[in-house]
Amino acid sequence: MNILLPKFCGGLFLLVALLLPVYQAPAQTGVDMQPGIVISVASLDENFDDIEYLMEKAGGPMAQMAPLVRMGASEFIRGLDTTKPIGSMLFFEEGTPEPKILAFIPITDIDELLDTISEYVDIDEDGDTIVITTDDGTEFTVVNRDGFAFVTDREELLDNLPSNPVSLLEGMQETYNLSAKLFAQRIPKSLRDQGIELIRQGAALEMENLGDSPQAELQRQNFEYSMKQLEQLVNETDEVVAGMSIDKDNSRLFIDVSMQGTPGSKFARQSAALAEKTESKFAGFLVEGAAMNFHMCARITDEDVPEMEKLIDSITAELSREMENEIPDDDQREFVQQIFDDLVDVVKQTFKEGVMDAGGVLNLDEEQANFAIGFRVADPAKLEASCKKIAKIVEDEADVPVQFNFDMSTENGITYHEIVIDVPEDEEEMRDLFGESVKLLIGVGDKAVYLAGGKQPKAALEKSMGVADSGDRPPMQYNLHVAPILRFFAKTQDQEQLSKMADALEPGTDRVRIVASAIENGQTVRIEIQDGLLKLIGIAAQEFGGGLAPRQDF
Repeated sequence: MNILLPKFCGGLFLLVALLLPVYQAPAQTGVDMQPGIVISVASLDENFDDIEYLMEKAGGPMAQMAPLVRMGASEFIRGLDTTKPIGSMLFFEEGTPEPKILAFIPITDIDELLDTISEYVDIDEDGDTIVITTDDGTEFTVVNRDGFAFVTDREELLDNLPSNPVSLLEGMQETYNLSAKLFAQRIPKSLRDQGIELIRQGAALEMENLGDSPQAELQRQNFEYSMKQLEQLVNETDEVVAGMSIDKDNSRLFIDVSMQGTPGSKFARQSAALAEKTESKFAGFLVEGAAMNFHMCARITDEDVPEMEKLIDSITAELSREMENEIPDDDQREFVQQIFDDLVDVVKQTFKEGVMDAGGVLNLDEEQANFAIGFRVADPAKLEASCKKIAKIVEDEADVPVQFNFDMSTENGITYHEIVIDVPEDEEEMRDLFGESVKLLIGVGDKAVYLAGGKQPKAALEKSMGVADSGDRPPMQYNLHVAPILRFFAKTQDQEQLSKMADALEPGTDRVRIVASAIENGQTVRIEIQDGLLKLIGIAAQEFGGGLAPRQDF
């Protein structure tokens, strides 16, 4: 630990060297003081508090080491003002690929700070201007002004310093421990195009190695579609913010990524559609107590539908060509092709209706696993008919006995079909989970199709159905609870350590959540991790790295 701290804290003074590559280029004049990228680091006090909090939450050796963090760093941060944030700005100009970098660091005593880092760099003081030279010969110019040390590799940036550099962070330091904001339209278009081209060239090399198979052609078409979407995003994006926060008040860690498109852009229109409230049939899949669940309900813009259809047509054409090679019998191939065409037609019709609506849930306990999903379908009857046709093929070709019980029952407007698949006698683990057979349940209703499986599939499905949609939900949400997953595998794999890890997690502290929401002209995604999961790190440290901290006996 003491070996790393000098390098870390010395590099803190040269923030730009830590966070971004340092570029060397001839000095330019007439610098536009609107940064293309702003990087924010919350105050050292805030970060030290949060790091100690995380280590205490982890427990074990990590908790014992928590008091050493601030103590060990104290001699290396002398002269720094630990109550204020740190920032770095990158400036871009057309025709110059290398950015100009300016960082600001809050200080209480510049001499004390220089004395702290003098062991690691050469320092040349000339009045108010200080030149610092690193081991590789890189020079940084430093100016002490109004409680901040401004650091740059381009001396001309010091001619027009901001009077209040913290305001450039736009409050990011209040929300995030570490964050960055990209002003995409301030990046010259030539640089944006160059970035896209580099991605394309890198992927093209991989595409060349795929061969000429139908799967390879599908990958190439998907790549072209993805590149088109990427190019649109790059050119239509106005701002991007990415930040990480340790949120002690709500006992969680979270990472945010937000994108805003230019007003009136296609991305802005797509985001506006995402924000529209649409009644969902599947909000009930977000049930409490599930090991995993998800829900999404969002509108599709009219201009997106043709692009999706074009992609679907490309994929189906390749799959049809593959079927010609895999199914030599003409009658059988024609039968399969008709089923395939019907399914594709249902998918296209669903997209044309302009709403994507789906939900799913996985329930686990120590004895069994059950899942259920539901999704909006424009023509459920056509999908149902296709399933019955597929059953004929499966019954003839399946190696394992399969039984289809169509039109088993009709309840609340939903017709249920059952598929029973025998589990071979030598598959003991499968039999422990599902019994002698796996049951799959298909439900067909008004604009909706459901699929459930497990020992008690109908119970899993019914628990999620019939729940009214309050509308008070994000367009997309995914939840994962770690404790039931650990207990399930502890039982099925006979792993006592997994059971101990599950028992260490307090109820309501083991969730990982991903939420996508609409904002003005854009979208944001948050990945949230409840801090109870940090105990798993503590347990791992106790089991495999207990020697990191001294054992104390009383």
